[in-house]
Amino acid sequence: MNFNWEATIWYALLIDCVGVLVIAFFFSDWYQKTFPSVHRYFPLSTGWCITYAALIAWIGVLLFQFEVLPW
Repeated sequence: MNFNWEATIWYALLIDCVGVLVIAFFFSDWYQKTFPSVHRYFPLSTGWCITYAALIAWIGVLLFQFEVLPW
């Protein structure tokens, strides 16, 4: 079995995307209070998080069509 870098990177981005969505929808106040300096440069907004999720899903569909992702 060959090691697939594209799939590994996509799965890491998928985990990051799910984490960002959970924080943006449920723990945005905690994020702002705990990381004020990071929040100043990277504020969480649900619109950007949904856009990020859509891009990750689109890349996942493309990788699946090219038979890169081992589902």
